Amino acid sequence: MRFKRMTAAPAASGELPVFQACDTEPDRDGDRMLPGALKLEAHAANPVLYWDHGHRQGRLPVGTCRVWEEGSKHFMEPRVSDATQESRDVKALVADGTIRACSIGYITLASRPNEFGGEDVISAELVEVSLTGIPAKPKALRVKTMTPEEMAKAWKQLVADVAEVKAMVKAMQADEETEDKSTDEEDTEDKSGDEETEDKSTDEEDTEDKSGGDDTEDKSTDEEDAETVAKFFRAFTTK
Repeated sequence: MRFKRMTAAPAASGELPVFQACDTEPDRDGDRMLPGALKLEAHAANPVLYWDHGHRQGRLPVGTCRVWEEGSKHFMEPRVSDATQESRDVKALVADGTIRACSIGYITLASRPNEFGGEDVISAELVEVSLTGIPAKPKALRVKTMTPEEMAKAWKQLVADVAEVKAMVKAMQADEETEDKSTDEEDTEDKSGDEETEDKSTDEEDTEDKSGGDDTEDKSTDEEDAETVAKFFRAFTTK
């Protein structure tokens, strides 16, 4: 999994900051995310937020977030939890402007080398998002704050996006069940055909056995008749 770190002024009370998470400029590694390359659906279904990619050390998330695309840029709105000491510390540092950058973790699905010594990412899946201290992308910074009205609208959209992803997953599961059912029916038909073939073969074997038995029996009867006639003539000759 690859990581890109990008930046963001303290938010007023009751407002959430917005970070620029990704753009089409090369990062410090020379990598560049092309427009439309980053797929957001998988992360939208489980939009966890970490501090400095803490999942690699087995740490808990510090909250959730929403990621969306505007033009050729991606933005991230964090919602930091109050549940743990680490998340409370992160929330305070974001609020006073100390933490101003974010980073994304993604899996590259398709890419090609570029003139910056890195790669141009053609297709990638967003896996996780983190708040961080030093971004790999110089512009992965906090760019603005959101009013309560904008916050409500944004989270309403997030709920709709999650519902859409769940519907897609449910439809895929239904298609798989239909395919499995069709396979089972084909297996049943194949088994039935095999049984009919086997029954036919058994009937033919029984017919052959019966025919062979009749021939042997007829042969034995003929031999007995011939022996009886021979005995009769021998007796007649002796007398």
